[in-house]
Amino acid sequence: MNWKDPQSMTVPKLNRPLVVAVGAFDENSGGAIVLHKLVDSLRRAGVSAYAYPPLKPYPNSMPAWKRRLKGLHRHITKVAKSAKHFSHPSMDVPLAPLSVLKQDPIVVYPEVIAGNPLGASSVVRWILFTPGAHTGQGVEIDRGAEEIFYFQKAFIEGHDWIPPENELRLQWIRSDIYYDQQQENRSGSCRMQRKGALLNINTSDAYRTATPLDGLPHQEIAAIFNKSERFYCDDPHTMYSTYAVLCGCIAVVTPVPGLSEADWRPEQERWGIAYGDKPDQIEIALRTKHLMKETLDALQGVEEQQVEHFIATLAKRFE
Repeated sequence: MNWKDPQSMTVPKLNRPLVVAVGAFDENSGGAIVLHKLVDSLRRAGVSAYAYPPLKPYPNSMPAWKRRLKGLHRHITKVAKSAKHFSHPSMDVPLAPLSVLKQDPIVVYPEVIAGNPLGASSVVRWILFTPGAHTGQGVEIDRGAEEIFYFQKAFIEGHDWIPPENELRLQWIRSDIYYDQQQENRSGSCRMQRKGALLNINTSDAYRTATPLDGLPHQEIAAIFNKSERFYCDDPHTMYSTYAVLCGCIAVVTPVPGLSEADWRPEQERWGIAYGDKPDQIEIALRTKHLMKETLDALQGVEEQQVEHFIATLAKRFE
């Protein structure tokens, strides 16, 4: 992403530091990837943004001096020691020092973290997946005290009170790994489940006989994509469908009961991807897969606008 000079941005400037509650970078975790990407994007936009693990808070019954002492010990022995291998080398994601945590930073939590473990006075909740889907239990969101953003509209169904303009969708594209190697004689198919295990999905016979990819390293998945004709995926929101298309493989997403094609993704974001394996869907995917790169370039421009809106919203509410 090509960022503007922060001095030329028209959005208000955040004067307070911001901390994103996230652990070490994990290239196999979509949540960890976009949370680290948020820190990197904010820093590129001139925000004093940091990451910090969402550690379990000490009980209020513990004396304040003891909580501070134990917190310092935990920071030195566990958090600070992880700094060297905490982030991906392509991103600027520093761990928040104790001095930042003492400045009353704005804290961003994903929906999987309950409550406010860092004890922030200003909280942002970023909904990266349907709340409660991971645990089977509802997640309490404080509508009054927290500013809510969401990754995709499908994740906030039934939450009409969340401002529709608060969409924040970031991507980290591994174009160094996922690209079409122009291999001849493609054959067979591969499959992936990921968050599809949390959904009530009926898989096809073709899916069940395909080569499983879950848990494989990126390089191996890319090699299989480049040899395969089709990629069947039970997770309608994973980046792996996009990666398959970039490798020249037709991606077939298993339809989710109650989720229409239009509600799943906007038309331009599903180019090269079939929603189900009916002939008309496969034909559309074949006809449009060359447009995927155009889609990703357009989404980068939208991403920059959404980050600017994120900054402006927080500046207006918390400054």
